Amino acid sequence: MEKELFKIIETYGIKNQTKKFGKESFELIEAIIDDEKTIKDVEEKIADVLVLIGQFITYFEINLDDIEKIFKRKVNHSINKIVFKNLENF
Repeated sequence: MEKELFKIIETYGIKNQTKKFGKESFELIEAIIDDEKTIKDVEEKIADVLVLIGQFITYFEINLDDIEKIFKRKVNHSINKIVFKNLENF
């Protein structure tokens, strides 16, 4: 799949795909907040955004292990903020 993702971003260019990422991200947000959208609609939009993220990961040769470490750190940070906020409310 890496070859295909690189081919897409190589063909359309990083600037164009970045603009498309903004558009697709906005459409995902709309699908999430629109009460009339179905889970399938949200899934489609998530897939669109993930295809573009995959292109960026491939283009910039991002290490997924590094992303996973950062992801875990950010999730833990969010959880710690929630815990701390709950402690303040006692």
